Amino acid sequence: MHVYPGVFVVAGTFRSVITLYTMLSAWSQAIRDKEFLVEMRLRNHEPELEERSNARDDADITIDEIEERDLAVGGGAVVVGPAPPVDALERQNARHANEDLAL
Repeated sequence: MHVYPGVFVVAGTFRSVITLYTMLSAWSQAIRDKEFLVEMRLRNHEPELEERSNARDDADITIDEIEERDLAVGGGAVVVGPAPPVDALERQNARHANEDLAL
């Protein structure tokens, strides 16, 4: 006669554990979903930052690095025109210096 209340207590405890586990699973899934959505929103803003950092990185590249990168991509040789004579450069620099003084 005292067995029936024990069966009800065991069944009630078992059902309570299952319900508690279901509630905790739903709660933790909701937290993961919110974190995922926040991460996706942050990733939407990252390309702008990447473009800015790439532009900054490109400004710091030396001519040798550019040539190596072009050759690695298959760009081939870089064609540059002949260098002006030293006298022409000196005259040009002197002319610019005189223009700066006139201002």
